[in-house]
Amino acid sequence: MIRKAFSSILLVGYQPKNQDVVRWYFLNSKTRKIIIHFTSSILHINPLFKQRATFDSETGSLLLQNLQPQDSGIYEVILNPVETQGLEKGDQTSYVQLDVQEQLVPPMLVQNHAKIINPVELRCIIINSKKSNSIEWKRNKKEIFNTSHIRMEFDKSTLFIENMQVSDCGIYTCIVKNNVSTNAKDYFLSAEGVLFLHEDALVSSVVSLVSTVISICATAFILFALENYQVKQYWLQVTSVVMILHALSFFCHIIAFVIIILDEGFTLGYKVAAGIGCVQCFAMTFYVVTLFLRRQTEQSPFLASIYKGIIFLCCEVLTVLTDIPLIIRSKQNLLVCRFQYHSVAVKIILSVMVYVSSLGFFILFHTKLTKRQRANHFQLKSVKRKKESKLELDNK
Repeated sequence: MIRKAFSSILLVGYQPKNQDVVRWYFLNSKTRKIIIHFTSSILHINPLFKQRATFDSETGSLLLQNLQPQDSGIYEVILNPVETQGLEKGDQTSYVQLDVQEQLVPPMLVQNHAKIINPVELRCIIINSKKSNSIEWKRNKKEIFNTSHIRMEFDKSTLFIENMQVSDCGIYTCIVKNNVSTNAKDYFLSAEGVLFLHEDALVSSVVSLVSTVISICATAFILFALENYQVKQYWLQVTSVVMILHALSFFCHIIAFVIIILDEGFTLGYKVAAGIGCVQCFAMTFYVVTLFLRRQTEQSPFLASIYKGIIFLCCEVLTVLTDIPLIIRSKQNLLVCRFQYHSVAVKIILSVMVYVSSLGFFILFHTKLTKRQRANHFQLKSVKRKKESKLELDNK
């Protein structure tokens, strides 16, 4: 018979008659104690059981209350009828085996380290019981089974996760059961130690997006606004600035795409998109650099051509369309593991500020350099003209 701790049990005995003697014993592997010794005139109760044992003289039954785990064992009842007293073979004996089990409290879940290492180890520690009939593991309310990636050992009390991934983040539940109770404990397993790639992918993707948007604005300004302001003489200089923007955007995109390809948190579709984006960046950069170097000495650089400028603009818009889903997926990877997103936001803001500052520095440096070159150019022209005029006067 199985009972839970602090409950009661009625042990059925033999009904005594007249001068019959009834004795109840408690037996385990270490001792044999008498609980009740009853005759028609005397009832003796062991002091160890006096507060918890009640004997029914009419039925010979024994009521035990406030059961404890140490009450587990064999209970023996012996009826010694009056007509056979003194004859051992006349005794009537019955046995009841009792197993008292404690109600399980929620177990304790312990991770091997505060940060993720390989393999991840989750231990389910049963606090108030030396044994439980079973232990089960669930992740996000779905039962976990042994695989090559996840395995349970030591009677399922320890869960091992090989090569922790973002998909392994979630609520892990350890369910402990015995014959009298069931209890469980939840533990949210994060992956801070493996999220650095997701964080870098998000930061680099956002910086790439900002760079591309600025480049699109500059390209659109050259194509649709510069001519209206009648400053075509600055086409070459403005185009050079666009080339600086595109170069920074190219490096940011390559870093973002490579990180995404290496990151196991992205599915195959995202990796393919990142690969295509990487190829597109190289192709567009080759195309732009080739045109820029070919026509850098001409009065109207390649962006002055609407046809070539539209192609360049469309490629940049396509790059933005590639960036957006990758940014969303990177953010989801972080949120799945409840990563401290505000720290990533701060990192993104700082990275964008550094990028914009660097961009401003390059543009300012390029503008001053261009002005100096133009001033030197006009100065050389002026000197040349003066020499030619002097030669003409001397010839006359």
